[in-house]
Amino acid sequence: THLRRRSVTMRDPVGAAVAASKSARFVPEFNSRDEYLAAIEQVAPWLPGLDEICRREAIPVSGRPVSTTNYRTPTFYLAPGHYVKIFLRWEQRVQAYRSELAGYELVAADPELPIPSLRGYGELEDDCWYLVLSKVPGKPLHVVREDVSDPEMLHIAAWWGRFLRRLHELPIDRTSREAGLRQFRAEVEWLQERYVDRLAASSLLSPHLIAELDGWMPSSSELLGSGEHIGVV
Repeated sequence: THLRRRSVTMRDPVGAAVAASKSARFVPEFNSRDEYLAAIEQVAPWLPGLDEICRREAIPVSGRPVSTTNYRTPTFYLAPGHYVKIFLRWEQRVQAYRSELAGYELVAADPELPIPSLRGYGELEDDCWYLVLSKVPGKPLHVVREDVSDPEMLHIAAWWGRFLRRLHELPIDRTSREAGLRQFRAEVEWLQERYVDRLAASSLLSPHLIAELDGWMPSSSELLGSGEHIGVV
């Protein structure tokens, strides 16, 4: 296997060199959420960390890393074929690291699924973890969309349906399922609270409309139900 496994505990002993030199940090230190969000799509602040991850995982790199961040986790493409995701304590990223690691290990049960494979993972330094993923061959759909005909799009949509069915058929043990459901519900509640807070701070809505927001947004139980429909082994 090409997977360079690290301890899945939050205090991985692999970072011995880091522990021996507390003053040398591989990733930036942020004093606020705004500082963190302002930096996640930049490349320069993360270069020392990316260099160290590539060294630990023996990842060959050709050229400068490219930021592919599109949410709350700094993500970078390293040519010729890997992605690196860096998780800090901001924005519930520690929980996201655990979830994504478990997810990639789960889908590895079906090696024919066209999903990035887990190439490596671990703790880069205190309060900082990473995943290294292989790139799936091909081009993103949004890049070639204008050249795809309507019949071809129908074919792609049918393929997506079959792909999702295979994902849903992956066996999940009951303990993991229940833990996932708890996390999903907590994430939905957290996102909804943040959404309401941001709207209240922006003055985009009048106070009486903001007070009604909770009634507009579905609860996690409405979104997912009891979860009994999720497969269990």
